[in-house]
Amino acid sequence: MTALCRYSGLWCLLSFLLIPALPHPVYAIARYDDSLETRLQYYAKTTDLVFPNIQFNIHKTGKMAFTITNAGTFGTGTLGTLIMDGEIAPSCEYPINSNIEYLFQGALWIGAVVGTDTLVSVGADGWLNTRELLPDPGEAGAFIFRSILTWKPEYSSQAVSEQDFICTYTDTFTDIGLTGQDPVDNRGHVPLHVSIRQGSYA
Repeated sequence: MTALCRYSGLWCLLSFLLIPALPHPVYAIARYDDSLETRLQYYAKTTDLVFPNIQFNIHKTGKMAFTITNAGTFGTGTLGTLIMDGEIAPSCEYPINSNIEYLFQGALWIGAVVGTDTLVSVGADGWLNTRELLPDPGEAGAFIFRSILTWKPEYSSQAVSEQDFICTYTDTFTDIGLTGQDPVDNRGHVPLHVSIRQGSYA
């Protein structure tokens, strides 16, 4: 999986390699006080907040099933139970259809020293339920699907695999109804103004 990150005019390529290397299933418990869904429902009733178009999809070509989001997280983790096509989405299942999971959640974190301050934008902080990498509202924030398989509706000459999931997200949302508030610094999210174009392939 690759992600392209732009910060202050500088482009860098971030590469991720996920290998289910553990011989046994791994189980984890995350503690959090409120879910992103709960916060979105509350703020939808109380503010004029513009909502990011948060989506997920599942790579399921080959021997592994792996959930990807367009908000800087990988696996289901603190997102709770996600349903697709009437079935619970696996976090990272190997072999496929085995119900053996090898991942709770992964998240992209980007940090930099800005002046005298150290800033970090996170896809998720599992304990605090902080989410600071979010897609745009509407279709601008949606996944782009491509495939090299000519019989699929998402066939594209630009595709590099049977399942290309392309998305873009930023750290520029600052409303605490979306990002949460840092209890250590006791302040809302301070963005680095990064834009990430993520591509994952199966």
